[in-house]
Amino acid sequence: MRRFALLGPLLGIVLILSGCAGLDDFLGNTFTYGTNPNLPPGDSMNMRRVQGLAAPAEAVLPESGNIWPKGVEPLPTLQDLEGQGRPVEPPRPAPRPLGSPVGSATPPPSLYQTQTGPASVTGGTEHYQTVNTPTGPGVAVPNGNGTATLIRADGSVETVPATR
Repeated sequence: MRRFALLGPLLGIVLILSGCAGLDDFLGNTFTYGTNPNLPPGDSMNMRRVQGLAAPAEAVLPESGNIWPKGVEPLPTLQDLEGQGRPVEPPRPAPRPLGSPVGSATPPPSLYQTQTGPASVTGGTEHYQTVNTPTGPGVAVPNGNGTATLIRADGSVETVPATR
């Protein structure tokens, strides 16, 4: 009888608490009886594989026909471009004279007087001109004050008068 006397109050408490809404959550989170509250939801193929369950997968079958892309078309050659009448490089404007303002009709100096002799202009732009001196090639850079700095290929530097 003593055994039933101890179980009676315990059974009464369980019956009273079973009416509470939180008892199921309390028992489910405390004593795992079939569900894991930390288990992510889902029933995908990967989830089944992680859980160790059978995960049916469809076989990968080859596609019929040629699935490879066509080769890259070759780039046009210079002969192809010239045959279409396209110029390879557009014509460039003639360089402006050294030391002359934009739109000036003053001809550039064709010679610079240096200490070693005259230097003849062979080309360039409004910012510089290439020259041939008696000691070798060089570059003339206008200073904007009626002079130009002549830099030779050997590294020597000379300031020469330039026409405005």
